[in-house]
Amino acid sequence: MPQNDVRFTVTDPAAGRTLAAVLREHAATSHAIARGIIAAGLVRVRDRVVRDPAHRMQAGDLVSARFDPGTRYHAPRRSAQAHGFRVLLEDDHIVVVEKEPGVLTVPAPGHEGDALSDRLLKLYAARGVRAPRLWVVHRIDRFTSGLVLFGRTEHAAEALVEQFAGRTATREYLALCLGIPGKARARLESRLVENRRSLKVAIAGRGEKGVRAVCSYEVEERLNGAALLRVRLETGRRNQIRVQLAGIGHPIVGDHSYGSPSPLIDRAALHAARLSFTHPGTGLTLRLESPLPPDMRRALRRLRRHDSTPDLP
Repeated sequence: MPQNDVRFTVTDPAAGRTLAAVLREHAATSHAIARGIIAAGLVRVRDRVVRDPAHRMQAGDLVSARFDPGTRYHAPRRSAQAHGFRVLLEDDHIVVVEKEPGVLTVPAPGHEGDALSDRLLKLYAARGVRAPRLWVVHRIDRFTSGLVLFGRTEHAAEALVEQFAGRTATREYLALCLGIPGKARARLESRLVENRRSLKVAIAGRGEKGVRAVCSYEVEERLNGAALLRVRLETGRRNQIRVQLAGIGHPIVGDHSYGSPSPLIDRAALHAARLSFTHPGTGLTLRLESPLPPDMRRALRRLRRHDSTPDLP
């Protein structure tokens, strides 16, 4: 299937113009679609992802964009933000959204309020979509922010689930952990068990079978009493990253269940930052990125200023 691969260098006449305006011209597309491509994290300026369509260009900026010409890209709507999510990319096969912390991915017993899947269905119904349906491909924890992928057809969802099971689709998270791991990068493998009463997950002890859980991490930044990690999942178990980091003595900052409360942030500082998969309809590889949300950016600023040391458990 064709894929647009746009690359250009900003010249003096284009300096000062917005990224959306220059991309529209070079990609020969509409302004709305150009904004949607930018919002989906598919545009790089000087090899850094830029999600702001109003970003002002400078002479000499190297711009690259790689996107599917058959996908309808939409810039996030302000109205959607009030619902706890933003639609980043959607077509007849899939929808990728950026979830705020505090929103369940799917309904769960004992939890009030609409889950993300319910809110998306209401959004489609409000748009006039007849009998909208969604299929869950993967989930992120309630208080984890970031990228979530749904199938809009059963066939698309099945194909995507197979990719995650076969590890051809990738998920990367950014996590603030207490303390600085001794190894700059490592692969964590363990077996996890779930307490049926509390529903908390733990690393299996002797005599317990559990389910296999594997992830790897790399230290992105060493901070004051903490570290910013990039974590890549190989398996997708519930609470996996939180449990495995706590298991090596570096629980996530603000994790009430597997660590301790923090004055820096009122939730576990974990964000689903990158998602890569093959589009089930076009066969193209899609890579999406989500920047850190405001609460994690504030925590990082405080740690970088050395004006707050997280309380160790």
